[in-house]
Amino acid sequence: MNLAINLDTAMPATFETASTSLPERVHDCIYESPQVS
Repeated sequence: MNLAINLDTAMPATFETASTSLPERVHDCIYESPQVS
């Protein structure tokens, strides 16, 4: 939650622009991570 707040306050314009690819990156990070059981 901290990260989301920092992104929203630090660079809202950039965050909105990257919001389309962000979910894909998060999805990759979650399912490509070896820590996922």
